[in-house]
Formats: sequence, C-alpha cells, structure tokens
Amino acid sequence: DRDWLLGNEMSLADIAWMPNVHRMMLMDWPLERYPHLCRWFEQVKARPSYQKALVEWEPAGLQDRFSRYVVERQKETGIHVTAFGVLAKAAA
Repeated sequence: DRDWLLGNEMSLADIAWMPNVHRMMLMDWPLERYPHLCRWFEQVKARPSYQKALVEWEPAGLQDRFSRYVVERQKETGIHVTAFGVLAKAAA
C-alpha cells in the first residue's frame, strides 16, 4: 500500500492528476466505485494546495456547466451519461 500515486510522498504524478479527478467529480464520475481513487482524492482535497490551486482558481459557474452538460447528454441519449462514459465502460 502507498499513500500517493507513486509512493508515500506526493509527487508530480499526484499534482498532474489532481485537476483531472477534480473535473471527473464535477462531471458525476462514480468515484465511489473505486475505493483507492476515493481515498487518494480525499487525501488530495485535504491539502491547502488543492483549495488554492483548483477551487479558488476555478471559473465561476464551472460546476453548473458540467452539471448541465450531464443533464443535456442524458436528455439527448435517454440514458444517464457522464462526460467519462467511454472510460466508465472500459473500467467496468
């Protein structure tokens, strides 16, 4: 077991993946299906740098835009769609 993606210390890999997983969360990605990813992301969110680098710099309304995207795609397709639908199928 390790605390971070590449070991027991935060690395550039963690920093690089931080915004990706943050956006996945905003787009309704089912993080709860992946307990290791959830644990890692909770650890990331607890860091002051997460708040300063992502949340404070996030454009106003970004979460609403992602939420609207999911709803619009669901209306178009008739099924629950996330922005990462293809990845979800691959991970299943």
